[in-house]
Amino acid sequence: MPLFPFTPQGVQDLLNELYALPAPELAVEADAIAINFKLWISNHFSLDTTQIAYLNGMSNSVTNYYGQQCSFCFQNKLGIILNYPDKPDNPSYSKWNTSKNSIIVEADGQGKSNVYGELVFSLTYMK
Repeated sequence: MPLFPFTPQGVQDLLNELYALPAPELAVEADAIAINFKLWISNHFSLDTTQIAYLNGMSNSVTNYYGQQCSFCFQNKLGIILNYPDKPDNPSYSKWNTSKNSIIVEADGQGKSNVYGELVFSLTYMK
């Protein structure tokens, strides 16, 4: 699989490729991102040195949670959206990541699951 740009369109293009995989191969990807989010991201996106340093410096508790969220989305072929604004011109900013989701998990009358919604990652620049 090629490296994708770390952009909203790059995320969508990667999901399109992932969700076209046979179920066993998609399950491997879901497990891999859950096990090591940082490695999975760096192996699937074209990141510059600043982005790699930021990713590697992120708290493991945060990236473990992100990995679990993404894995669940992969398993259920849910949308993942990246909101990534342009960097500010002022070099004295800090970057914050957040994840929010609208995922609903239901069990019907026979106990079968119905899962829908999406996961949104947003990067915000703060002064």
